[in-house]
Amino acid sequence: MALVELLGEKLLKNDGTEIPTSELANNEGGVVGIYFSAHWCPPCRGFTPKFAEVYKELKSAGKDFEVVFVSWDRDLLSFTGYHAEMPWLALPFESDKKEGLAKKYEVEGIPTLALINAKTGETITTEGTSILSEFGAEAFPFDEASVSKVKSEAMKKKNELLSQINDDILEHIKSAEIQDGADHACDLLKCESLALAFFKGQTCRGSVAVLAALSKACEKLESSKLGAVIVQLEEDSEFSDDMKAVISKHHVIKNDKSSELVAKIKTVVGDFDTPHVVMLKVSAKDASSANFTLIVEDAAREIYMLGHEAYPWDETAIKAYEAEKTRQREEKKKKLENFEIFEPSDGCQIVDKSGNQVATSDLGKNEVVGLYFSAHWCGPCRGFTPKLAEFYNQCKEAGKAFEVIFVSSDRKPEEFDSYYGEMPWCALRFEDRDLKGTLSEIFEVQGIPTLVLLNGKGGVISTNGRALISQGIEKFPFTE
Repeated sequence: MALVELLGEKLLKNDGTEIPTSELANNEGGVVGIYFSAHWCPPCRGFTPKFAEVYKELKSAGKDFEVVFVSWDRDLLSFTGYHAEMPWLALPFESDKKEGLAKKYEVEGIPTLALINAKTGETITTEGTSILSEFGAEAFPFDEASVSKVKSEAMKKKNELLSQINDDILEHIKSAEIQDGADHACDLLKCESLALAFFKGQTCRGSVAVLAALSKACEKLESSKLGAVIVQLEEDSEFSDDMKAVISKHHVIKNDKSSELVAKIKTVVGDFDTPHVVMLKVSAKDASSANFTLIVEDAAREIYMLGHEAYPWDETAIKAYEAEKTRQREEKKKKLENFEIFEPSDGCQIVDKSGNQVATSDLGKNEVVGLYFSAHWCGPCRGFTPKLAEFYNQCKEAGKAFEVIFVSSDRKPEEFDSYYGEMPWCALRFEDRDLKGTLSEIFEVQGIPTLVLLNGKGGVISTNGRALISQGIEKFPFTE
């Protein structure tokens, strides 16, 4: 059976007794949640009680739903105590299935909830935490059609609430103060969509970052597409000069007039903290009147992370953005073949310790080539670099064909020079920032140090080279 192969023969109840895994597959409509969590994780402890309520609600309604807790706890006692708080089953703490499950469902952080078909073991979604947090039991059985339906119904209800305050929003927009670089307030009603952007002052770092990103998006997009109204929730004195310069380009509702609008918006989207950006579609009736419909309850994170290319930051636009980025990334990956991506342009790109060009043909003579994303300012990097250097030198002494290319995240050329002086391998020139960015994008480098290992033809061996070299030189060249 699929679930037995996935989870093993036995599972544990929260009282420690065992049950056969085969009992989980009752019918075609059954769903099993694989819940990765740990007691030491605050977001997990916040989500678990809410998840338990949804679980009990589904059970009471007679739904074929079960959950298997996969523990990330550090010891058996923590696992046992945490599982005792849960109403569902668990994978035995010592199970050898954990690593395979984490890899299968691409677990990068906890809590993570993968929802699967109880009969076939096929994945329904790995976004269970967000789906249950937002929609609860109503989204069962959590497939695309069910989630889409509940989302549509929720949006319909919100737009009904929005229609009740439409005129209030309109009056606030008309009364917004026109800043130095802004057009008349009525021109906002000619835009395709409107961002109501709620911000605090300089002490709120998120407000600073999102406000700058929103302003940049307005500049990049056509003026007919996006307008923005800044809703200040603090006094002008709380804003830096840079922040004031950004605000000056937009319409502003100041804090003495913003409380009423905040209260009205919360009747639609619920309580919120700053930064918060409500995206509204504008349907203008005439030069001074319009109807609004909700596009996104809060686009702040997406505006900051994705920029104007994902406008208007709803689900459809984000999927299209991600698909295009994936296409571009795959296109760039093709240039890794035979290290074509490192072919010289505007001078040499890969240099050795003497500053001489390293030909792509020479890179191809190695069994393994490591791309080492690192920087002098990064404490963990400075801790890992000597270990990598030791491994590198061992390979050279043993006659193993291993090369490393330092891809620097240093901020200044002199920092690069100083740090590279401690390394025995090759480097991408510091001035080749565009190629550095391309490599970071291809391998989705989220933090440093990162060591990507390639074979002699430019194919990817692993993006977690740090873990592989820790196994010692005996494992070289890290093939299966």
